[in-house]
Amino acid sequence: MSKLTSNDCIQLEYRDENDAQKKYKNNFVLSDVIEITYQKMIKDKKDDPEKKIPPKFGNFVKSGEYRDLLESMLDYCRELFRLENKQQVLEQEAKQRGLPVPQVLPSEKKKLSEKAKKMADKYAWIVFNYKSISNDQMDHCSSFMQFKSKILANQKSDQYFYETMMIFSAKVLQNAFDKSDIQKLEEEINRLFRSNAFNITQRVQFEESRKKKYPQLKEPPQKENTGDMIKRLEMRFRIPKESKKNETQRANNSMFVKRVELDRIVEEETKKRSPKDYL
Repeated sequence: MSKLTSNDCIQLEYRDENDAQKKYKNNFVLSDVIEITYQKMIKDKKDDPEKKIPPKFGNFVKSGEYRDLLESMLDYCRELFRLENKQQVLEQEAKQRGLPVPQVLPSEKKKLSEKAKKMADKYAWIVFNYKSISNDQMDHCSSFMQFKSKILANQKSDQYFYETMMIFSAKVLQNAFDKSDIQKLEEEINRLFRSNAFNITQRVQFEESRKKKYPQLKEPPQKENTGDMIKRLEMRFRIPKESKKNETQRANNSMFVKRVELDRIVEEETKKRSPKDYL
């Protein structure tokens, strides 16, 4: 039984980096690919009038905010696939030599987590900058309920906008990867945008269903006496925690950045900001 020497590890690391670089297309220019993909989208709509493009989507895909998001997604996916490929190589080498499988270094996992955090931050800017209602409409909202009703009235168009953005992003980034990685890329983008980490609609629907089941979670009236407030808080403590174990297990497809970690990253980035920062 042979051991993995430090020289072996260096060679594995070099081969891993070399193989990863071969899969990246050096002629990939993001702004050019965005334009080509969007023009194809317009052509498809002309060929099939039933296909729809969200209003002002052309301006959105050419914006700096969206380009920053795509760059962070590209950076994250490349690093994720590199680590996954490296782990597979380490497993094969260890199996051939009859050794325990070595793990990817914590520093490399941390590097990936930082890239995920950057991606979440860019997505947060998109959400706040491309909100359902304009600043002018917000100025005319005199209450939270009025604001919420305007958001809900535009819910379907919002869902279609972000659904289109997800599909468009996958088509753009496909051009930066080898064909063997395209399926993984689509699965990862789908995992990010459809799961709880980035899927705001899913989170809202979950909270709404909880409020229907437990009315004490609803916002209290503006004038609430002390006795009612104490009673409501006592009732809140009795609400059981919802078990989303199965959903979490389905979402945890990645070996390195778990769904819970992404949820935490998005939550931390959101807490750092005030809504006024985005208006």
